[in-house]
Amino acid sequence: MLSTGIARQVKTLFFFSALLLTYQVAAANKPATRAPTAQNTPSAENLVIGELLLSNDPGEVEFAGELMEFTEQIDQRISDVAAAVLYQHYEHTLPQWFNMTYALARGIGSTHNARYLPFLQNVLQNSELRHLKNLSKHAIARIKGDTRVLGAILSPESVDLADIHHWLKAQRQTAPGAALESVAVGDDLEAVFAKLGSPATLGLYDHFLTKTDLAKQRYKELFLNYQYLGEVRLSRANRDSPLRVHKVVEPFHIPEGQRITTQSGTDYETVVAYFAAQMASGVYLTQRDAYKQLQWAGLTDARIYDPLQQEIEKRLPAMNDKQDVDEVACLIKFLAISGNYRYLTFMQTIANDTRNDKILQHTLIGIANLHIYVTWNKVLNRNLQLAPVGQLQALRVYNMLPGPYLPLQANGAKKLVQENIVNPQITELAFSLLNQYGMTADNRDEVNLTIWLARYLLAHGGEEGIARVKQLKDSAASRKVRKYLRKSV
Repeated sequence: MLSTGIARQVKTLFFFSALLLTYQVAAANKPATRAPTAQNTPSAENLVIGELLLSNDPGEVEFAGELMEFTEQIDQRISDVAAAVLYQHYEHTLPQWFNMTYALARGIGSTHNARYLPFLQNVLQNSELRHLKNLSKHAIARIKGDTRVLGAILSPESVDLADIHHWLKAQRQTAPGAALESVAVGDDLEAVFAKLGSPATLGLYDHFLTKTDLAKQRYKELFLNYQYLGEVRLSRANRDSPLRVHKVVEPFHIPEGQRITTQSGTDYETVVAYFAAQMASGVYLTQRDAYKQLQWAGLTDARIYDPLQQEIEKRLPAMNDKQDVDEVACLIKFLAISGNYRYLTFMQTIANDTRNDKILQHTLIGIANLHIYVTWNKVLNRNLQLAPVGQLQALRVYNMLPGPYLPLQANGAKKLVQENIVNPQITELAFSLLNQYGMTADNRDEVNLTIWLARYLLAHGGEEGIARVKQLKDSAASRKVRKYLRKSV
C-alpha cells in the first residue's frame, strides 16, 4: 500500500512537471478576460458551495458541482477544493460516488481557469470511468476554448482541506441580522444571507417526486438552518435557474403543559452520554439494545460510535468461534447507523482485508446503510441540541414527518401513535400529510404512512379527523388502506 501511494505521487508529480511549462506558455499567449477572485470576499453562493464540497456526502458534493457549473463567478479557493475532492476519488471510486465525480469535472471546466488543465489531463489519462474521461476531455476543451483566468498550475494533493474548512467557518455570521419573517418566497441566496447572515448549518434534501403528474422527477432543495429562528429552503425551477426561497419553516415549539410521552432522559447531552456508555460497555447484548434504540434517533455524535469502533478493532483479530464472528459482524453493521463518514474508511478497510465471508457480507451491508443514514440523520437530528428537556423525541418525530423521505415519514407517524405524542403543530401536519397521500397511496411506505396518520387523527383530530378517515375508508385507492380503516371506524 505504501509503495503504491508513493508511486502514485511520483507519477502525478512527473506528469504535472512535464505539463507545467506547456500550459504556462499557452496561457501566457492568451489574454484573460477576467481577473482571479481568490482574494475577494466570497459570495453567499461560494460559501454554500464550499460547505457542500466539504460535507463528504456524495449527493451534496454532486450538487456543489452543479452549482459551480451555473455560477457566474467561482472563488478560486472553492474551485481548488472541488479539484482536491475529485483528486481523492477519480481513480478508485464507489458506484454511489460516480455522479459526484461527473459533476465535479463539469464544474471545474466551467471555471475557465487554466490552472486546472494539467489536473484534468491527469484525470483523462488515469481514470477508469469512461464517462469521467469524456467529461474531463470536454472540460479541457472548454477551458482552452475560453480561458478567462490564468491561475498558477494547481497540484490538488497540496490543497489543505482543513485550512479551507477553518476559512469557511471564519466567514460565517451566525448571529442573524433580522427576523425570519424578513425572508420572502422568491428571495435568492444572496438576499437570504444579506437578511439573516450565514446559517448555523446547511444541507441538501435530494429526493424523487413520484406523483403521476411529475413522473419520478428528481427534486433537490437546499436547507439553511438558523438556530432559534427556523429553516429556509431554496430550490431551482430548473437546472439553469438560480436558487430561490420556496418555503420558510418556523421552529418547532411545544406549548407549556402539552401532553407529551417520550423516553426518559430526553436532554440531548444526557442521551448522548447514555448511549456512549452502552456502546463502551463491552457487553454485546447491551450494545444490541442500544442499536435498536439508535436506529431512528438521528444521533451522529462520535462519542457514541468511537467506542463501538474501538470494540470492533479489539474483537476482530481475536475471533475464535461462530458466536464471536456473529457478534463482530453485527457490531460492524451497527456502526452504519452513525450516519457519519468518519467510519467509512474503517469499514472499507475491513471489507478489503477480511477473509471471513460473514464479516465481509455484513460490512458491505453496513457501508450501503451508512450512505442512507448520512442522509436520514441530517433530517432526524435537525435542532435536536436545542430541544428542551422532555421534548427531544417530539422534535425528532416532527423532523421526520415533513419529509422528504417516505420511510422516515411513515416511521414518524408510527411513533406518534406508539408514543402518544400530541401537539397542535403535529396534528396540523398530520392533516396535511393525509390530504397529500391518503387517497393516492400506492406503495408500502405511503400506505403505512396513511394508516398510522389515520390512527393518530382518529384519536386526536376531533370530528374533522374522524370525518376525513371515514372518507378514506370508502374512497382510498389502496385496498389495504380501505380494509384497515373499515375495521377501525
